[in-house]
Amino acid sequence: TLGLWTNDTGDDFDWTNKQQESDGNSTPSADTGPSLASDGTYFMFIEASNPNYPSKIARLVSPCLDFTGRENATLTFDYHMFGDYTGVLTADLSIDNGATYTTLTDYTLSGNQQNSHVEAWKTQSVDLSLYDGQSVKVRFSATTSADGDGWQGDISIDNFGITSDEV
Repeated sequence: TLGLWTNDTGDDFDWTNKQQESDGNSTPSADTGPSLASDGTYFMFIEASNPNYPSKIARLVSPCLDFTGRENATLTFDYHMFGDYTGVLTADLSIDNGATYTTLTDYTLSGNQQNSHVEAWKTQSVDLSLYDGQSVKVRFSATTSADGDGWQGDISIDNFGITSDEV
């Protein structure tokens, strides 16, 4: 479930917490989302169908993460991006409790990342060591395709983890 993460109130639509279904049809748009969760039975996804395109944004925000006395922080997550009109997924970071965010451009994912909707999830590791010793918020931003006909492009994330070492 979402736990302490929240949907941003200043975006266009929300991430959906989805329980995988026994028939493997996991998102409402056929042949776009994953057939199974990456870990457990729930995952988060954006539904790219009308009215959520073109160029609509959904943001999922972490609670404040305190890296005081910590170093070598890393965020890991699994992602699934499939469809002819898949948009963009970014990891954004705030050091001012969410007042402003910086997109971590080295970790931006764009377009179709799978060969089919049943292909396995992929894992992304995000180096947060530049923020060692600080308090941060992480935000996942998913933007649907700019193509006006682009409903086939759900984006899913699962299995978030944050690790760090004690100083």
